[in-house]
Amino acid sequence: RFIKNLFGQFVAPEVVEQLARNPEKVKLGGERRDMSVFFLDIAHFTTISEKLGAEELIKFLNHYLSPLSVIVQGESGVVDKYIGDCIMAFWNAPLPVDNHRARACLAAIACQEAMPKLTAQLDGQIKLPETPAVRIGLNSGEMTVGLTGSEKKLAYTVIGDEVNLASRLEGANKFFGSKIMASEDVYRGARQLVEARELGRVRVVGKEQPVRVYELLARKGALSAQWQSALPHYERGLELFAKRQYAQAAAAFEEVVKIFPKDGPAGLYLNAARDYAAIPPDDNWDGVFNLTAK
Repeated sequence: RFIKNLFGQFVAPEVVEQLARNPEKVKLGGERRDMSVFFLDIAHFTTISEKLGAEELIKFLNHYLSPLSVIVQGESGVVDKYIGDCIMAFWNAPLPVDNHRARACLAAIACQEAMPKLTAQLDGQIKLPETPAVRIGLNSGEMTVGLTGSEKKLAYTVIGDEVNLASRLEGANKFFGSKIMASEDVYRGARQLVEARELGRVRVVGKEQPVRVYELLARKGALSAQWQSALPHYERGLELFAKRQYAQAAAAFEEVVKIFPKDGPAGLYLNAARDYAAIPPDDNWDGVFNLTAK
């Protein structure tokens, strides 16, 4: 009963049954584990919440958070908590999850793919001031997982620097105009199953060491014809940008923007390349983007 009450609301039913049959698998104290963590946030939520009534707002949140949570659980993820319009989830606890980096990435891609259909289902029910979109941050590494809280209210959760980094990467999508940002650690463990592009190196708030990050684009082999055409230009532009050949880099990113006029990362690099072609950065610049906002 204790196991079912604790895990029943945020773990897939089949996992709860396994834990109930084998309660010794739940380590009641904290432990260090190699895990993946996922933060999903609804973009434009502040604007949307200001324009909707209380009942409509709750209906709106439940309409998106419920099916997106099911997607996460379908990839063996644990929905840790809801923070307003944010879903926090993790993999590889309380039960081991093989290939948890890839499972987290596949869940993120599936959540993005589900958004247009979910929005279409709301058409006519709620007048939305903005088209909802989601931003997702993913990171993996060693984290502390276990029960925390008080005697009257316990929560099974995960904490640590690697968790904080995942949260920062979710927010860093705003800077790049990207949708799913994964750390290099996550991408290396999932690269056989996903299509992605490098975004560069970032230094997030609270971390001194820069992290190389990637944007997940699709499942392996499911890249659209447009992206198959645009991605080589983007990768060429990134290579030239790193070599400080800014005029040539700008030309490459222009080809991407011709195919995807609203692509955030290509637009960011195009503007930066044009600026640096006119006024080159300091010789000591290491190419890292320093992000000042969470």
